[in-house]
Amino acid sequence: MVDKDAIFPQVSRKEKRKQANRQSRANFLVDVKLFVTAALLVAAFLGTSLLLYWKGFPAEVIQLLPFGGVASAGVAPDGFAAANELLQTPPGASFVRQNAKSPKQIIGLMKPEVQDKKIVVNIPSRTLDLYAGTKLLKSYPVAVGKLSTPTPLGTYSILQKEINPLWYPPNRSLVVPSGPQNPLGYRWIGFAPLYGIHGTNVPEQIGAAASNGCIRMYEPDVEELFETVSSGVAVQITYDLVNVAVDDKGQVFVSAYSDIYGYKNEELTLAEARDKLSIYRLAGFAGEEQLRSLIRAHTGQPVLFAKIHKLKVNGRTLDDWAVSLGGAALVPVWPLAAAFQKDVIWNEYNNTVRCGEQFVSGIVKGEVVYVTPESALALFGGMKLWNPKDNSLEFGIQPLGKKR
Repeated sequence: MVDKDAIFPQVSRKEKRKQANRQSRANFLVDVKLFVTAALLVAAFLGTSLLLYWKGFPAEVIQLLPFGGVASAGVAPDGFAAANELLQTPPGASFVRQNAKSPKQIIGLMKPEVQDKKIVVNIPSRTLDLYAGTKLLKSYPVAVGKLSTPTPLGTYSILQKEINPLWYPPNRSLVVPSGPQNPLGYRWIGFAPLYGIHGTNVPEQIGAAASNGCIRMYEPDVEELFETVSSGVAVQITYDLVNVAVDDKGQVFVSAYSDIYGYKNEELTLAEARDKLSIYRLAGFAGEEQLRSLIRAHTGQPVLFAKIHKLKVNGRTLDDWAVSLGGAALVPVWPLAAAFQKDVIWNEYNNTVRCGEQFVSGIVKGEVVYVTPESALALFGGMKLWNPKDNSLEFGIQPLGKKR
């Protein structure tokens, strides 16, 4: 006969409670371990996600998020198109870096600051000009978008500044860290989603239409600009084929550039040249063939066109000015007559100006009648004085340079 107690030993109630307590403690420890493991996994997932967001996505993609855009890794604002150039430093490339050990930083993201600075990039001249108000602070040479990927025109503002930007090559699942193999250089100044001003590891392309639409600068230049401007500064991208500039000596230079994107024809460019010269009241001094020759040459080199001088009467500066062409000076007769309170008559049939009994020859430029400084003295009397210090021509009844 089988002994049941040998097979199923009797357990007291006290022993049953001890066994139950031991099992509960074991179950509790298992639950704690499972909870801790799950918490660590969740924390690791969140940490990795944040790290990928801030360091894995390019700055230009992050810029899309506040605008509700669709972003994906691998979008690049600029860089090499050929895959075999992906991780190669171009032959002969030189790279000057000022803060090589600086960590990757994002500065001024979407925090506009009110200031009077402005950046103007002109595509045909491949220049970036920095202004404070209307004063030109500095001009830099740049590379702009090539014909197949032109730089967009318009007025923007700086959205983001980044030190040591990462580069995400188009259609490639890899990241190029900051360094000499990164075509973005060591500074990124974003002014629109996917577009920015940055350095380059191909400095020999500065001055050309070579980028994927971004503005490339020499590394020392972009680092200097980076420290000068901040978020909210206006960035104006223009397409001016003609530039008219006046230096501090009153010399007027005209430059014409090639139409690299084919946006304008010769007639539009001719009208643009006249508009630029009319700002200085010089449109009437430019012959059509002279302007057409300049436009067709489109060398980009500044050509001396004329020289303008302040015009004064008895110590008072007039709104108009004298003009010198080929060493010969001309003064507008009507502003002088008004300042001297004299009546003059212009005879368009024999091209003469009359004041009282005095007659002198005149010439019309645009809609303005000019005479020589000597003819102005014959009409109104007095004296004239050239002052090279402030580039002025002064007329006066009393001895000039003395108080009235």
